[in-house]
Amino acid sequence: MSFVRSIAEDNAIPGITDPDGCVKDAYYILKNTGHLPSVGGVAAAVGRCAYYARMVESLGVKRRSRFLERISGKGDKIHKILGMAVLMMFKETGFSSSVDYGVYIKNSYEKLKSLGILVDEIEEEDLEEAVHLLRRLMNHLNRFCEIIGVSRDRLFPIVEQSMISYELHMRGVPDLILEDRMARAAIVVDWKTRDEDVYRDDIAQVTAYAMLEGIRLGYDINE
Repeated sequence: MSFVRSIAEDNAIPGITDPDGCVKDAYYILKNTGHLPSVGGVAAAVGRCAYYARMVESLGVKRRSRFLERISGKGDKIHKILGMAVLMMFKETGFSSSVDYGVYIKNSYEKLKSLGILVDEIEEEDLEEAVHLLRRLMNHLNRFCEIIGVSRDRLFPIVEQSMISYELHMRGVPDLILEDRMARAAIVVDWKTRDEDVYRDDIAQVTAYAMLEGIRLGYDINE
């Protein structure tokens, strides 16, 4: 709840003269409802607008003039290709840094087509974007491991894992988790396509996924 308070104070939301009271009311509502909002809805409320978040949650509106199915675990085509590519890399190389990412993206695409998961043809620029995102993750992986204190060779990939917490009152499906259960630590990856900018709701979304992963790793909610 302190995260909610900081966002409210930072944004100086009009009409909120009592942030602590607002937080108490929000906590009471969450505590007494059986509805678990999606992480995307929570992030939209924290980073943008509560009314926009309700539209995301109830109507499936993700961007202006664009309507999407809000089905957990159903990422777009680039997300699917990246997920399969990461699993193939892990199986064959254990996240070696000296691999041809383009080959894995192409092989992932062909595999998904053969399984009937991808039916439509993929534009070349989509495959290039997938290669860029995969390379970017792998290039920064050592730094991420150093930050959280894990070894690269102990990471285990988990792709589009549905996660639900009745303690946090959230449900979500992170694109990718690189988990080290021995160290009780993980790298949470949320692929963002087409846009290099990072927005407040992006930060809120990956923070919420990290909180869900913390529950999965056995941390108490107060930790």
